[in-house]
Amino acid sequence: MFEDNNNLDAAFTGIAEELRQQYSLGYYPDNVGQRGDRKQMKVRVMRPNLIVRAKSSYIVGENGVRVAGK
Repeated sequence: MFEDNNNLDAAFTGIAEELRQQYSLGYYPDNVGQRGDRKQMKVRVMRPNLIVRAKSSYIVGENGVRVAGK
């Protein structure tokens, strides 16, 4: 969250800095599951003093599209 202090340059600089420190991860589960199933997941890092913000679960979608030979 960036508070409105009438300084858009500072707000956008803060947003850009946060985006430079983000990663996007993906994976293919061994068991895809059925549409509507809730799957649990956990993201862990080996490096101390990092903050991980990640969902703890997801719901299997409807599209059923398989990619990369999966």
